[in-house]
Amino acid sequence: MRHLALLTIAAASLASVPRAARAEVFVLKSGGRIEARQLNPQRDAKEPYQVVAAPGMRLQLAPAQVERVVVKTDAQKQYEALLPNVPDSTEGHWQMAEWCKEIGLLDERKRHLAEVIARDPDHETARAALGYTRHGSRWMTQEEFLLGQGYVRSGLGWKLPQQVDLDAASRSHELAEKELRRDILRWVDQLGHPRAGADALRQLKALRDPLAMRALTEILADSRQRINVRLLCLDVLTQLPSGLPEAVLIRLAIEDRSAELRDKCLDELQRVGSQRAVAQFIKELGHKENGRVNRAALCLERMGDKQATLPLINALVTTHKYLILPGGGGGINFNAASGGLSAGGKPQKVQQDHQNDQVRTALTYMHEGVNFQFDEAAWRKWYIENFTSSQVDLRRGE
Repeated sequence: MRHLALLTIAAASLASVPRAARAEVFVLKSGGRIEARQLNPQRDAKEPYQVVAAPGMRLQLAPAQVERVVVKTDAQKQYEALLPNVPDSTEGHWQMAEWCKEIGLLDERKRHLAEVIARDPDHETARAALGYTRHGSRWMTQEEFLLGQGYVRSGLGWKLPQQVDLDAASRSHELAEKELRRDILRWVDQLGHPRAGADALRQLKALRDPLAMRALTEILADSRQRINVRLLCLDVLTQLPSGLPEAVLIRLAIEDRSAELRDKCLDELQRVGSQRAVAQFIKELGHKENGRVNRAALCLERMGDKQATLPLINALVTTHKYLILPGGGGGINFNAASGGLSAGGKPQKVQQDHQNDQVRTALTYMHEGVNFQFDEAAWRKWYIENFTSSQVDLRRGE
């Protein structure tokens, strides 16, 4: 204990010494070592090392003599001075580990902590400092535990081998998709070119790789692209084994400026019997724009799915809001932000009911021989009699 107390006093005394001073250890190619202070730390690479090995002892070392230079701080010199006095016991190594922590010598601290648990395997504080956690009857580092669970290192973290394989496959997939996308965009740019155009068209038409879907869909959905290019991309998409990008086709079937493309998209949705499309077209029957309601009805007619019957009945007559601008002959304007107001005039909001011809046409197409025009009550009565088992209220949330 006296020895340990002396170590504690010595450590406290040494810890108060400034830590800024540095010394270097010159490891020589001959195998020797010289501890000295370098006088010319900013030396040119070809200049000799000017060092002081002891008071009044100056040396000059040629660069060819020196293997490497190790910087040695005052903290390390303090540690080396204390080391011979460290008791070879659990408590001795623990106190030295704590001193190393205070002085900032983390590698040396770990060595003393390892000595602590070598003598006292269940020393909880030392174990925790070294990153151990108890699992059952065993002390394990996180790395040992994860390796035991089948994990492997991946970057800065840990993953199961299966996930590592999946990540690698995903990166490979992403890279291949990007490369194919570059090819597709290049071929699209070459369409119509006197020399490269024919080959570009042939390459595009021959595409069967599912990785082409994203790039082709982007071009199809881009209204700035030429319509013939968009139609070509749609044709190619129908040949891919990965299936159609239904969400994009549904949106284009409803709202694209090109009537030809709208109808082509609708043809494909009808061909595959897209239930997703039917559900979206039914939802569009409640749109605030009357033209959109009728377009949705046309789409439902083409899809021919009778589950749309009741929603179509509810959309036979719809009410829409409009903004009437004064001074413009009472015309209806759909844009509330429009200018052209007369002096002192105010726009007026009005509601207007519309009998939707396309909705009625869709109903009579789906149910041949049935036509109650725009009489919603008659349509609902017929629907109850033919499609329900009891008298229910089928009106729209009125």
